[in-house]
Formats: sequence, structure tokens, C-alpha cells
Amino acid sequence: MKKNYLMTLGLALFGTLGLSAQQNLSKPMPFSQKVRSTAIYQALGNPAIPMEVKISEDFSKFKAGSETNPDKNNIGGTKENGFVINSSYLQTPGWYGAGVHQAGGACALKMYEYSYPGDSQVFATTGYISTPASEYFGDVEISFRAKKISKDNKFWVGLCDNDYGPVDEMVFTLTDEWQTFEFKTNKGTFSDNNVVQFTPRGETEALIDDIVIKRAVTKTQAPVPGVAINKSFEEFVATWHPTNSAEKYRLNIYKKTEPTNYLSGTLSENFDNIKVKADGVSIDTENPNYPKDWNINVSSNGKKDMNKSDFSSAPRAIVLDEVGDVVETPELPAPAHEIRFWVRPSNMEMENEMYSMFSVNIWDSENKEWTPIANMPNYFFKDGGMVYTFNADQIGLNVTKVKLEYIQKGDKQVSFAIDDFEVDYKTQMLNEPVLVDYETTDTFYVAKNIDPKHEHYYYVQAVQGNLVSDKTMDVWVDAVSGLKPVVNEATNVKANSFDISWTKFYNAREYAVDLYKAVSANEDMADVTVLEEGFDKLKDGTVDMPHQEWYDTYDFADNGLCDTRWMSFQPQWANGMIGTRGTNMWSGLPGFIASPMLDLHNNGGAFDVEFTIHTMVKDDSIAVMVMPDLAQNASYLLVGKCEGEPGLYTMTANFPEGGLEACHIAFMSYQGNPLFLDKVKIVQDLKKGEKMVAPFNCMKTPDNNYSFTNLPDASGYAIEVVAKTMKNYVYYTSEKSDRKFVNMTVTGVTNALVAQPAVVGTNGGVRVSGVPAGTLVQVYNLQGQLVKSAVADGAMNLAVVNGVYLVKAGNQTFKVLVK
Repeated sequence: MKKNYLMTLGLALFGTLGLSAQQNLSKPMPFSQKVRSTAIYQALGNPAIPMEVKISEDFSKFKAGSETNPDKNNIGGTKENGFVINSSYLQTPGWYGAGVHQAGGACALKMYEYSYPGDSQVFATTGYISTPASEYFGDVEISFRAKKISKDNKFWVGLCDNDYGPVDEMVFTLTDEWQTFEFKTNKGTFSDNNVVQFTPRGETEALIDDIVIKRAVTKTQAPVPGVAINKSFEEFVATWHPTNSAEKYRLNIYKKTEPTNYLSGTLSENFDNIKVKADGVSIDTENPNYPKDWNINVSSNGKKDMNKSDFSSAPRAIVLDEVGDVVETPELPAPAHEIRFWVRPSNMEMENEMYSMFSVNIWDSENKEWTPIANMPNYFFKDGGMVYTFNADQIGLNVTKVKLEYIQKGDKQVSFAIDDFEVDYKTQMLNEPVLVDYETTDTFYVAKNIDPKHEHYYYVQAVQGNLVSDKTMDVWVDAVSGLKPVVNEATNVKANSFDISWTKFYNAREYAVDLYKAVSANEDMADVTVLEEGFDKLKDGTVDMPHQEWYDTYDFADNGLCDTRWMSFQPQWANGMIGTRGTNMWSGLPGFIASPMLDLHNNGGAFDVEFTIHTMVKDDSIAVMVMPDLAQNASYLLVGKCEGEPGLYTMTANFPEGGLEACHIAFMSYQGNPLFLDKVKIVQDLKKGEKMVAPFNCMKTPDNNYSFTNLPDASGYAIEVVAKTMKNYVYYTSEKSDRKFVNMTVTGVTNALVAQPAVVGTNGGVRVSGVPAGTLVQVYNLQGQLVKSAVADGAMNLAVVNGVYLVKAGNQTFKVLVK
């Protein structure tokens, strides 16, 4: 259905109260809005660009009726035909509208009735008429004659994009006499689906005639920028998408350099020197001793100016508790780079209809205006107080002052104690040209010999004859994605420590380092632990009230909550347990828990998984899966039944095959229910000569080197590194480095996994591995009687009847159950 845009204007208006610091930030316009930018494009050399007549409609074919007595028949279109008006009435086909009546050579726009499909209720609204869809970018001049034929007199004209709605508009006041009106605009979008719509407002009915629309093509569409493709640290490819009208493109590349008068520092204030009255909370307004050049007003309206119990640093904090309370920094000597302040709400309860909140505002020194970057209610913060931070991406450029202002009092009348207000500032980098106005007919450019120590950006313009488009947004060359770190040979290698370094990425904020333990089987080894995790770093949440993250996926190691890269899909967790909310009923995305990538190809792919699961429904079935790729279905699946009420169940999944050189072990409810994984241990036998690399730890570091110390004895370790960064809320990651192995310097110590005896009860016997050849192994019953003995020669099985036994292997004794 064609749109009567007047009916939908109000839907575009919305508030931002209650949005989070990251939700309510001033960010670059979304991609589609960039394409629809209303910036004026300038013509070069001031050529005389002629106006083209796009529409000339005198309604001479509207023969029925008269100006004083319009024809009763509504010749507007219908819902069934998209409200298109029969072309026989018009000079140009493609007009559409409703409430359209002939008026003896003029068009009458009158009230008409409509209803929604399936709804019997009938509504009345003003008539409208719209031009055929066409291109209206450039300078547009609209003229028409109109007069009112009702008591109300407002008349709306809008330039509209049929896909997005009005892009420019004007309201005119009609009289009882014919008048000529003009409307000039240059805000048409780069689309052939623009229209000009005419409609009375309120209950106005009007006559309209002699519509003439002229257009001069005074601008051309800007390209849509692509991503920078990194070829090396010294080379990248700038890319952009073609436009329909560009003859060529103009490219500029620049780099960020440090100015000679570089300045950086931190503005800090704890408000402890503000003078208060004898009550300890009211500011002495006659002699407040406010910090120099700060604008503070929390006394005019506030009930409590200072707080002597809720503070970050003693002895007090300043309080925002009434609308209009303000704390504003002085002008910074250089633009803000990071904002931090401690805040504690007086009440953590959720408010019902209206939230108490304060706003964080930044002063743009270039545009001379305040902009709110966040409106912050109490539930953003932690009970007991916390430091809240805004980073450089959230702040933006040219910010030289920061203001906190209490803007809304809610049901609970929450106040906010503010303390330890800090703003880091530093001189902004300069833009130094690297390539200036380079013209090409291609939609890419290979930039070489780039200095990797500097950040690089580029933007593109389209050229069409004498017209040059607005520039695209500046594209950041991340110099991270697509590139691979190279890990150097380890240095200072000792029995339990080594130093490692890798390629420096100048734009990287941090490096994710994965450490693996390498195991080489000098002889058959039974029940080697590949991975063991108890999820002890997960401290918050309970089974009844779990901590939930509303992401589709969550990397626990990346967030410091696991030693290795456990993942949860539809994540949640409770104290000591990793969990999933189960399959998402709306999106259909499965909910499961996955181990880090494991090496399970040894022993013919056979391995065991011992785990404790907490079910959330009665008689749930648990799937344990082998997944080569978390985005694909499992290649191997075992299902176990937890018969009984929801709770903890300890199970063992014996995989006789299915283990791969690179795979995940995943856990989920076979019915898609929520569940929690408490403990898990994955073990596998190794045959003599087989090698295994097992995940051991993950860490992050801002440096391109790391020192590993106090490592368990092992024959070796392996390292993988990924460089990471973020810009304007977009994350960039490098390729994973090749795995670098480190052979440890071991003196008198064999691999701990080899030297440590493994003695377990099996079905019908005792299994012994990990003891040196020639070791005497003796099996005793609980009465102290020797039942079986043998000399070890690799892994071995000793057959005994069911029961409990003490097994002595060398100088160590084990208690085992055989059943």
C-alpha cells in the first residue's frame, strides 16, 4: 500500500530515557542513513545547471464538479490497487492518493473513511495526493496553488522516500482565496522511489491546482565505503562500492600523527574539600570552596548535598537527588579521552512507571553544544557502588567538558552519590595526508609502503562531470584482521618456565594467548587427562536465579571466567556451574555448552567423558556430542537419561570411537531444556608413540610478549596467539598464529603425566599405567591379603573379582573399586 506519510509522522519520535551507556551513545549513522545523507553536494566551477520540469499538472482532466461543489465520487485509488489513481484523469500516469475528487479543473482533497484489514472499525482521515515515484535528489522547486474549503486551514507538503518516509516537509496556511505557494528543498534521497505528497492537516479540506515540480541535478551520490583489506602491515586495499552515476572516484588517504605540542593528563576531583555545615551533608553555600572552575549546583533544589556514608574515597561524596542538580567539569586543556566516576544509587529497587536517572553530557568544543551520551538509572550500577567508565569510542572527538545532571525523579526518588570524578585528556592526533585526491575508475586502490606505526584512514568521493559527491565516512584501516601473528622461538627455557614473544600489531589493544600442554607417550598410557574443569571461577548466580548474558554465544575464557575456552550458546551460569538457557524458542538457535577445541584422535578415537550435570526438568535426556565445528551438527552423539527429579547427576559417556584431531565436546538437553554443567573430565588412553596437545590455560596481555612461570612439569608446551582490537564498537581479530611448540628443559623429571601412576578399577579388574617398566605392582584385599602381583611393562590389566582393593605401585598406594 502506498503511504499517507502524514499519518505516520509521529511514529519517528521517540525518547532515549532509560537507555544504557552503550545503547544511548552518539555513534556514526547506520549504513542506510549514510546512503540517505541530507548533506548538500556542491557543484564545481558554478556552472549554470538548468532546472528540468519533472511534473506539470493542471488537473484539466478533472472535469466533473466545480470548485464550490466538488464531485461526490472519490476517484482516489483503493487498497487493492495500491491507491493508484486512474491515469485517464492526469497528465502523467502514476499518481496515487485517497479522498481525491474532481472540482471542475481543480483537485479537491476531502476527508475519507478507511479501515484496517480484519477490523470493522471505520476511521476518517484527510485526503492526500502524491506524485509518481521518481528521482528527486538535487535542487527541487515545488510550486502549486491552493485554497481551503473547510474551517481548518493547514496544508502539508512533504518530499518523501517511499521506503523511509518524509525527508523534508513544510506546512502552509490556506485562505478562502487561491494563493501560489513555493517549497524548495535539496534533501531528496538517491533513489528513484521519491515522491512529493500533498495533504491537508487536521480536518482541513482543500483545493489544489497547477502543481509544477522542477529539479536541477546539483549533486551526485556518494559511494558506499567498503572495508580495508589488509595484505600486510605495509600494504592494504581500500575498497568502495560503485554508484550508478559516477564517472570516476576520488580517493584520499591520511595517517594520524602526533602534534609537536602534545599534551596529556588527568583531571581528578573527589569533592572532599567542599565545605559543609554542621550536619555534615549540607553545603555551606556562602563559602562552599568548590574545586576551581567546576560548575556545581546541588544545593538549589537538592535535599541532600553531600553524603558522608556512601563514598569511594573518604570522607564524603557529592549527591544528585533533585532534577536540575549539576556537576560540571572545567574546560579541559586537551580533549577528553576517558571519563570515570564512582556512583552509588540510594536504592537498587526497580522503579515502576518512571525511573530516577541522571545524564552524562559532553561539550563539543567544535560545534559549541552539549550532547547527552547516556541516561543512567539506578539499575545500571552495582549495590555498594562502582566505577563507571566511558572510553574514547563512546566519547568521540573535540570533547572538552563533561557534565552530570539529574534529569528525572522516579517512583523511588533515587539519589546518586558521585565520587572520584576523573577525566583523562590528551591532544588529538593530526591528520597527515598520504594520498590526495587520487582519481580512478576502479572501486579499489592498493596502498603500499604504509608505515605500520601510524593509524591510517581513507575516504572516497564520486565524480560525475562537474559534480563531486560528499565524502564517504572515514574508513579505519584496522591493520589486524586477516593478518597472522608470528610466534618467535621461546627464550629462557627452563624446567617450568619460558619467555615467548610474537609479532607486534601497532593497532592491537590486546593479544589472546592460548597455552597448550604437549604430551608424548613413551609407552602405553591409560586414562590420560585431556581436560578437566570445575568452573570454580563462576561465582555469581544460582540455579534458581542464574546469571544470564543475552548473547547467542559467550566465550568464558575471553571474559576471565574459565582457564580454557569453554563456550555456551544461549549462556547462563550459576555459582560453580556453566549453563545454557536451552534452545531459543523464537530464533530456533540451539542452547548447548562446548569445550575448547581438543585433540582426541589418539587411541583410535576412543575416549571417556566423566561429568556432573544439573538438570532443570524431570527425566531429562542429556546429549554428549563430538562437534568438529560449533556451527555445524555433531558428527557423533551419545545420549544418557537422567531418570528422576531435576538436580545433579554424575554420568560417564564412553566413546568407543569418534574422537578427532580437532573437535569440541558439547553438552545439551536432548529436548532443548536449560541445564548446568558442574564438573567435567575428559580422559583418553595413549598408545606408545602417540602425541597429544591439550588446552591448559588462556590469558590476555597488552604486550607482544609473555613470561610463563611455575608451569607443571611436562615434556613441552605450545602457544597460539590472536591479536584483537576495537574501533567504534566494531571488533577486529587477526588470524590465529601457527602453533609454536616449546620443548622444556627437564632435568631428572619425566613428563608428569607419564611419571604419575594411574590405577583405576575396571569391569573385572585393575588397570595400571604410568609406572616405569620393572616396577612391582601388588594388589591387596582389605584384609591385607596379597591377591595379585606383576612386574610393570607398560600399561597392564590385572584381573580380580568385584570388590575394594589396595594397589601398591612402587612407593605409592591406591584404593580402587572393581565392579
